[in-house]
Amino acid sequence: MLNNSNDRQCIAKATALLLPALLSLLVGACGGGGGGNPEAPGQVLNTAPVADAGQGGSLLAGDTVQLDCSGSTDPQGDALTFRWRQLDGSTVQLSDELACTPVFVAPDATAKLVFRLEASDS
Repeated sequence: MLNNSNDRQCIAKATALLLPALLSLLVGACGGGGGGNPEAPGQVLNTAPVADAGQGGSLLAGDTVQLDCSGSTDPQGDALTFRWRQLDGSTVQLSDELACTPVFVAPDATAKLVFRLEASDS
């Protein structure tokens, strides 16, 4: 059941798998729930934004990698803020964890990199 929160958040994971000399970027997305308010028929509650961590791709170790949240949306058209967090793998330095399209340099070692994209409409 939805609550009457104005601060809804959606999280998508982006997984980058670094194979010997090849980086595969695998991404996911998530979406908000329904928007009806059962306690006040006709009133629409704020629903969570849809976080879209972008398209996958293949890159070589040492290449510059750009994460992309530009496909993220909000059902009510609210402005979104973002935060990328690295969850797993060789630590990389994001250019700006709050940017929609931060970049990092792919590590030289075989690694699996996992990032989480948080999208918020408050």
